[in-house]
Amino acid sequence: MQYPHSITITAKGATGIDGDGNPTEGATTVVFTGTCRAEANGTGQLLRGDDGSEMNYSFTVYLPKMETDISANSEAEIIIGNMTIKGSVKRHSNGQLNSRLWV
Repeated sequence: MQYPHSITITAKGATGIDGDGNPTEGATTVVFTGTCRAEANGTGQLLRGDDGSEMNYSFTVYLPKMETDISANSEAEIIIGNMTIKGSVKRHSNGQLNSRLWV
């Protein structure tokens, strides 16, 4: 099976200020839900950010090709069997044959 795992990706909306001047959190929306294949970063590879800094990541997640753009810092929940993994999206790429996330 090419995509044996499940994933749900959520993003928080913009924060704001209520009528009393208190900060409010933006609503959380589901950006994507579907199947995937999550592979652990067992070799400790680093991901280079847009600013040139290096970031750690735990999983490379392969998804069927999609048109959706996933923002960095979106939250990913991956279900592998009876184990649930939660993490922050570090980077997203829509390729020619599939899409990838680094979580």
